Amino acid sequence: MSFVQKLKSLGLPEDAVATLTYEDGCDVMHYNETHIETAMEETSVIEEFASVVSNSRLKAKNRWSGEVLSHLREEGYLDDYERGTFEFEEYVAETISENFYDLDLIEHSTERYDHKRGFTTLTAQVQVPVKNLIEEHDLPESSIKFDELGAIRMISAPRETIKLVTEKGVAFMTDGCPDRQGKMACNRPYGSYRPGEEFRDYPFLPDTSDLKIISNEMKLGEIVNSNESALV
Repeated sequence: MSFVQKLKSLGLPEDAVATLTYEDGCDVMHYNETHIETAMEETSVIEEFASVVSNSRLKAKNRWSGEVLSHLREEGYLDDYERGTFEFEEYVAETISENFYDLDLIEHSTERYDHKRGFTTLTAQVQVPVKNLIEEHDLPESSIKFDELGAIRMISAPRETIKLVTEKGVAFMTDGCPDRQGKMACNRPYGSYRPGEEFRDYPFLPDTSDLKIISNEMKLGEIVNSNESALV
């Protein structure tokens, strides 16, 4: 049973929240007060934490700062990030490392063996709405096959899942920058076609008539394999 299937089988209410914890540690020399920095370098706690909080769709929160990504933005920690680059997760991890004590997002503790040696543990914990985990992880990348030109050749997924995604229409909007709530705020009309040409994507949420056109053009009957066993 997959992670998402396990979540679904619990029958949790719509507003259920999951607490995600990642903890790791290492041997350190604490006498020179470098033990925390050593743990930051020798473990992947900060990187794992950044991979979760940098995903705006998950809306990861902690008990001190609320939604972590929004907190980083509001406090100016992300002001120097160059939008359009593809290293946002790495940038968030680096920002957390450089401002580790000021941000106080990750807990640390040290077991002292003697006056020099010890073991330092870093613990990252966030709360994520269960529905966000399901929406973000329900369909693995392996379920989508591409041809040599990069076009979708086959989708292995339940037809109900395909229908749900199609009817929402968000997948057909132009890409852009999310707002503080993770929703599309800055889109790019005419980014892939000229004014006067037919829409190739939408700088707004497609309405019912748009979705009919989209559905006809997608020809899902030719590429969708609805075999449930394809989802693992």
